[in-house]
Amino acid sequence: MKKLIPLLLLCGFCCVPVPVPGAGDVPAVCGKEQKTENWKKLFGNNLFDADGKKVPVSRAIKKKYVGIYGSASWCGPCRMFTPKLIEFYKKNKNKIDIVLIGFHWTQEDVCSYMKKYNMPWAGTYRTENVEKFIERHNIPGIPDLRIFTHGGEPVIADAYDLNALQKFLDEN
Repeated sequence: MKKLIPLLLLCGFCCVPVPVPGAGDVPAVCGKEQKTENWKKLFGNNLFDADGKKVPVSRAIKKKYVGIYGSASWCGPCRMFTPKLIEFYKKNKNKIDIVLIGFHWTQEDVCSYMKKYNMPWAGTYRTENVEKFIERHNIPGIPDLRIFTHGGEPVIADAYDLNALQKFLDEN
């Protein structure tokens, strides 16, 4: 029974309904209670590419905006959203960086997920600092996409509507 409890908790993270793109004009803007992030403190030396090679934070986060994408290979809604986010990123890679927080417990599992989808961004797994990030931002489940400024200020708490996010990036 002990082995089932973590699995049940993980499954609870997966069943979050994803809003339909185009359903709203403006993404949910973060409130003042949201915390500014220090990328180097959050990620440390734990960012890597799909091959497992270390990626410095300064190389992964260079653009005006940063999308932090919580996702996992075992999550059905994530598997549906990830290809859409990759296409969105390809159109907007001059405006936004994406960092994957893989809701896996090992780097190998995250790398496997990144390779399967050819994710063009850096990723990490659930380190202690990432767990604190999840708590600080009250992340209810996955998939989860949040937009921050390069300096770590939260901008959009719920960026699933990629049409609305596109509009935001075009206007900013």
